[in-house]
Amino acid sequence: MFWRSSTEVVTAERSRQAPEPAKATPEELADGALDTIGTILNALAEADEDEDDKKNIRAWSQHLLTQSRSPGTSVDRALARAGRDWPGARTFVSQLIFRRRDRGAQAIKDLRDAITTVTRSLGRAVAEDRITDQRAKGELAKLKKAAQEGQPEEIRRCALHTVAALATVLEEREAAWAKRLQDISTHAEQLQGRLETAEREGMTDPLTELINRRGFDLQLEHALRAHNAIRERAVLLLFDIDHFKQLNDIHGHVVGDAALRAFSHSLALSFPRSGDCVARYGGEEFAVILRGTGAVDGLRLAKRALEGIRDVEVIGDTLIVQMTASVGVAEIVAGDTARSLVERADTALYRAKHSGRDRAELGTLTG
Repeated sequence: MFWRSSTEVVTAERSRQAPEPAKATPEELADGALDTIGTILNALAEADEDEDDKKNIRAWSQHLLTQSRSPGTSVDRALARAGRDWPGARTFVSQLIFRRRDRGAQAIKDLRDAITTVTRSLGRAVAEDRITDQRAKGELAKLKKAAQEGQPEEIRRCALHTVAALATVLEEREAAWAKRLQDISTHAEQLQGRLETAEREGMTDPLTELINRRGFDLQLEHALRAHNAIRERAVLLLFDIDHFKQLNDIHGHVVGDAALRAFSHSLALSFPRSGDCVARYGGEEFAVILRGTGAVDGLRLAKRALEGIRDVEVIGDTLIVQMTASVGVAEIVAGDTARSLVERADTALYRAKHSGRDRAELGTLTG
């Protein structure tokens, strides 16, 4: 049709060249939604400082994405109820949010209590000082009146009385302030103790009672600074429990948690020095920082720790579970950052895993 406008011709031509994209199928929409949920849960796990919460978030993410066994569900129940446990996921996320809110609310409450206590104490002190000042002014007024109107004997007697009264006032004020300061100091010490306890708990993994990832990062930074400042030697050991996922899947999370606690106890016994840092790095991975130790001794101590781990036994449903682990060892060198050191130890750990497991490998510098 030669009479069509040029705009219509161009539009028709574009329609032939670029057909409309096909609409997504319900299956594709569902996959996209699941990917989004998985991304959100993984982001929550990265932001969470509690290792147990982090592990459970990832477990729920894996369950929703792959329909693996629901966290905390036995094998029999999982077989009886196949599919995704959406109610359980909603309950878990709700409880997680409430726990985070409660931790923040408690910290704010402690701070408010401290401020309120100090404010009240100072308020009472000011009020009591005003009363004391009025008493002192009253005694001075009597002395002034006696000086203006009384006889010498009356003035002397009034002066002695005023001096004694003022001395009593000053002693009472000093004693009152000493008590107030003692009360404030005691409360401050109690608050400091609670804050230190909260800080320790914030850096402690609740399941294993080892230092958590946050505490480990801080200790590693201290070791790097000591090396840069005074060339203090230090070595990092990364442990990974062999076949832990298989152990968890077969025996369940209860046995898996017992295995993590037993492994942690063995590791702590292997590195008993007060300066040794033994931490749960994440999941079934553990990290040890040995200050004042080089690569050769670090490798030797890692192998000794593996011997202790082989003796660890955990009772499963029907049998005794034994564990082994693989270790990567890396010494701090000039120019190291936390990332470069961890990557070198992780590469050595990867090599130990692929060389048969239940062994320790020393990380080497590249380039």
